[in-house]
Amino acid sequence: MASHFDDLAKAAQAVVSKTLGGAVTFIAYTGGDFAKTEDPERPRFNAVAVLSRGQSEAGIARSTSRAKIRKTEHRLSIDAQVVTTLPWLPDRDDRVIADGKEYSISTSDVSGVGDLVLDLDIVGDA
Repeated sequence: MASHFDDLAKAAQAVVSKTLGGAVTFIAYTGGDFAKTEDPERPRFNAVAVLSRGQSEAGIARSTSRAKIRKTEHRLSIDAQVVTTLPWLPDRDDRVIADGKEYSISTSDVSGVGDLVLDLDIVGDA
């Protein structure tokens, strides 16, 4: 059973999506790490999502005892109600076009209130 906090969190996210959300295009990709091509089985579609731009970091960022190369810190959030209407769920290596840039999805996760959260790396200009 959902708590009152869960209901409030969902309502707040819906307001954020409606206020800050913009049109994005999703493009399915297939083929593994070296031969990526557009997937004809999953057609392109448009949806409304919130793009959060972080700071790009060139070089190496320390993470615990290992070094990681970090390209960008961009995130796309799709409201739970919108997620239920998508023709397919975007996942790792699929592409997103938003605000004149093309991004590759590096990770996808579902938030506690059911929003789809995608971490993105910039591929280039769309």
